[in-house]
Amino acid sequence: MFNDQKPFSTLFKNIALTLAIYLAGCSAPPQHDASSGPGRASDVSAKPSSDKEQANNPEYKPWYLPVAFNPAGDPSTAPLAEKLSLTLGNKPVIHVAQNPGCCLWLEVTHWQPYPSDPGYIILIQQGGGFVLASNAEQMQLAVDRIGHAYKPDQLPQGVMTNYRSIGGP
Repeated sequence: MFNDQKPFSTLFKNIALTLAIYLAGCSAPPQHDASSGPGRASDVSAKPSSDKEQANNPEYKPWYLPVAFNPAGDPSTAPLAEKLSLTLGNKPVIHVAQNPGCCLWLEVTHWQPYPSDPGYIILIQQGGGFVLASNAEQMQLAVDRIGHAYKPDQLPQGVMTNYRSIGGP
């Protein structure tokens, strides 16, 4: 009856990871990077000043959080979450009903007003991020884009989208 223990081990792994994230309060692991701190490379004054500069020189931060999605959502999300997990260095995949915040949340929204074009929006911050896509094809494009932007254990911070950008602050 219980010959395959994988579903149970996956369930317990997800529970343990969710509990660890909750107890940690979404805080990043301690950074031992000599380039961080006041007056160093991560200082606000060292950031690119224009939208174009920011797009060409994104700030990368360590990525340690899991990938998460709602298993009751679009069925195409599960294999894309697994693919993204492998791309990000085999990060855990959490199946939860709603976004816990401390993860890279994937969601196919099926939002497409008429007239309009389908697309995706990716927001990545050090404490979490999300990927919203209007359909499964757009989610695939978003996962591929994250894969192209990924550096070993690091993701760029900010917004990526295939919608036309209006500009920023």
